Amino acid sequence: MARLAFTHLFLQKPLLHNQHRALGCLSRSVYSLKPPRHVNPAVCGNGGGLRSSSSKPGKLESTADRTVLHWGKQQPTSVTLSDLCEIGLDRQRRRQHGIFLHRELRIRFAQRVLELLSLPYRLGEREGIRDVIGWYTDFVLQLEDAEEPSTATQDEEFTNLLTRVFEEHSEVIQAMAFGVQDLMAELGPDYAAVQPEVDAILRRFFTARIGIRFLLQHHIESFRNRDGHSGILQLDCDPAEMVRKAAKDSAMLCRAHLGQAPQIVVHDTGGTFTYVPMHLHYM
Repeated sequence: MARLAFTHLFLQKPLLHNQHRALGCLSRSVYSLKPPRHVNPAVCGNGGGLRSSSSKPGKLESTADRTVLHWGKQQPTSVTLSDLCEIGLDRQRRRQHGIFLHRELRIRFAQRVLELLSLPYRLGEREGIRDVIGWYTDFVLQLEDAEEPSTATQDEEFTNLLTRVFEEHSEVIQAMAFGVQDLMAELGPDYAAVQPEVDAILRRFFTARIGIRFLLQHHIESFRNRDGHSGILQLDCDPAEMVRKAAKDSAMLCRAHLGQAPQIVVHDTGGTFTYVPMHLHYM
């Protein structure tokens, strides 16, 4: 009999779970994946043989878009969960936050581009990862061309832009998997020697990606808040209810694959808190 008890839950925990899901997809071959939709080689250089050292600054300057280089050198700003909750409930603060995101997202996307361009083992030149570099570069340029959302009309246009970016952003894990698969196929059994380094690189990338997606989705959802929500944050999230849903889903999977499922007992200690339900469900 499995027993689930609740203690304190923090934002970092569901983020790390999603991060590990992504790394799990990329740390093994997934041959059933379909190729990415398009390739944008214009922002990539031509590589030579296999190398373990990262690209030098000179190569980045000749490979990356100048706009990407500019924003990639800026310092990103951290945002707290409590601030995001308050911002999502206040129309004026949300618009000010939109102006902040207009700059902040360019910095975060640009830094991911520079990070991918400097990957060892020619990963940044491989199909899939090369696509991600192209997509992220396009996102920086789209945000660069977009007006600062200082009016209601501009706010709506900016929210629509973020919606498009968020939807296109969903293919990144699949594309990154193709790049890693290519390296695995090239190295064969020798891949085990470089896997810790590759995993560390991917861990940094996907941790940053989760933060970007959180900011995108929260701003999009807060344009028209659902009852009881501030963006993607549920104001009175019931942890016991979410655990019951997760237990039901887990039991269904167990029965589907093993023919039976253990009994799961949820001890409801009462109380709610402000959180993202889907993150809690993943946990």
